[in-house]
This record gives sequence, C-alpha cells and structure tokens, in this order.
Amino acid sequence: MTNRAPGYAFWTTIALVFLTTLQSKAGVDFLIVEHVDRLKIYNKYQQEASAKDRQALPPFAPMKILKTNDMLGDGFTPCMQVEIEGQVFYLLKENEAALSHGSSLGFLKTFRNATLLLDTLRLLNRSVTFSPINSSARQLPANEKVLRVFRHGNATYCRVPGSQPEYGWISFRSFKKGRDWDEITKPVSAGASLNSSVISRVRARVQEANRVLVHLSVFFNRQTSQERPIPRWDIETTKKTLLCTLRGTTAGKSEESTFYLVNDIENIVLGSAFHVTHVPGRIEIRQK
Repeated sequence: MTNRAPGYAFWTTIALVFLTTLQSKAGVDFLIVEHVDRLKIYNKYQQEASAKDRQALPPFAPMKILKTNDMLGDGFTPCMQVEIEGQVFYLLKENEAALSHGSSLGFLKTFRNATLLLDTLRLLNRSVTFSPINSSARQLPANEKVLRVFRHGNATYCRVPGSQPEYGWISFRSFKKGRDWDEITKPVSAGASLNSSVISRVRARVQEANRVLVHLSVFFNRQTSQERPIPRWDIETTKKTLLCTLRGTTAGKSEESTFYLVNDIENIVLGSAFHVTHVPGRIEIRQK
C-alpha cells in the first residue's frame, strides 16, 4: 500500500469540494423579492444588516445567488448567500427551502440559468415598453438610459436609473444595436482599468473559496486533533492588475485549490481584454 504524506487527505478533500461548489455553471440564478425589508438579512461580516446596508436592497432588486444552501460561521444557522452590485449578503432561512421573514414577502421568484449582462444602454430613435413587476407597463422615451442586469428567456430584467431606481422587464428582440439603442458602458477594452464589476465578482468568488477552506480546515483539524493553519486567499488590486495569493500553506499543496478557483475566475473575465495566469497558490488577472 502506498503511504500518503501527512495532509494528503485534507487537500484531496478540498479539491473535491472545490470541484462541486465552485465549478462554473452555464448561467446565473437570480432571486427577486418584493418586500426585501421583511427578510432577515446579514451583511458580509455576518452581522445583522443595518439600515445603511439595506439601502442596497430595494424592492424587486435582482439578487445574484452565490450559494442557495449555506451556513453562517456558527455552523448551524442556514442561509442563502447572494450578491447585489458587488455586495455580499446572507439571507437567513428557516430550513433548506424557506427564507426567514417577518410577514408576507409578496412577489418571490428565482430565475434560473439566466445570462448575466450588466451593461448600460441609451435608447435612440424609438421608445420601449418597460414592464415593472408590481405595476402597469409604460413606455420609456428615446434617450432614456437603461441598465441591463440579466436576460431570461426572451426578456431582459433592467433597472431604470433615478432617485428611486425602478426594476422591470424589457424585450429587445426587435431592437438593433446602433439603430434603436447604443451601449454606454462596454466590455473592458485594451488599455482600460479593471472595472468594478469584474473586481466585485472575483472578490465574491474568492470569499466563497475562503469559506470552503475555513469549514474544511476546522473539520479536518477536529478529526485529526491537529492545529494546522487555515489557508486563505488574499486579494491585492492595482489599476490594471488583480492578484490572488493563497496564504497559510505551501505552493505544492495548493495546486488543486488553485486549479478550481482559476476555472471560475477565467469565466468571470471571459470576453474582456484581460486574461488569467496562475501557478499553485497565485492567480493574476491583467491586460492581454
């Protein structure tokens, strides 16, 4: 029988969990809730969301689901991990199926396998029908700006800017770029800086990776009665570079962890003017 080096089982387990929890999907899942204020919400520090935190969660705001069934750091409080405009929140759950809330949430729906867009358009020579979930459809005039969040089926979920941002559906099926609409914010181009969307999405994915590392490290240390240090991915950003470095372990033992995280990060920057390079324990995003 082949003898395995100490820690082999630990890093093998980490590799398997990364494969199942961080593997990219064909699309993104979004949760939309009418009465978001009735949800029990924790912020990224896993503390009860303050009034300021909740300003990022208006009614009908599209929440990208990072993890449907998660646990807070206490190990027994079920939650759903979501992201909105780069901010991570934890929605507490009664169980694996139901979100915790004080009274009726009104409209509540998950849109699965959606296509993430996150670009801003300006309508040109024609109006467009805008259909909010909670009110009658109306026409948006030419020159109106629209943020496209995600596409699901034949419709696109959008935000119309204003003092009170409004969310709703628009169909662009008969619209043509350059004739009916033009793009204000474009994919990152050569010579541009890393935009906030790329940075926030990478941060959210790295945060999830760190949560997996913490849970597995605590479990493994308990099982082996050891006190191995808990590995952690750190992020450093400059104007044109984002660097992820794995701390708390040797590069040789971090190959699997790096491999699965790289797959997700490569999908985040896909189609942009940036590319990903990596060695065990180090992932770098920079201009092509």
